[in-house]
Amino acid sequence: MKIMFTANAAWNIWNFRRCIAQALLSGGHEIVVLAPHDDSAADLKKMGCKILQLEMSPKGLNPLDGLRLKRAFKDVFLLERPNI
Repeated sequence: MKIMFTANAAWNIWNFRRCIAQALLSGGHEIVVLAPHDDSAADLKKMGCKILQLEMSPKGLNPLDGLRLKRAFKDVFLLERPNI
């Protein structure tokens, strides 16, 4: 199964969802992380996750940026077709 994690920073996945991701990888699932890159992205990749860059401002309040982000999610979901 292909499972996608999203967050406003790869750091969040590394610190708060790493154990879940490791267990899913061990179970034979494919993990895709969609988040803005930071130092943790390399660690997630070494662990076996596929890393996709997400362009977003973690503190953004601009509605137009929100619409662009929504479009980016839609595009990635259509391309990757995650199960969860």
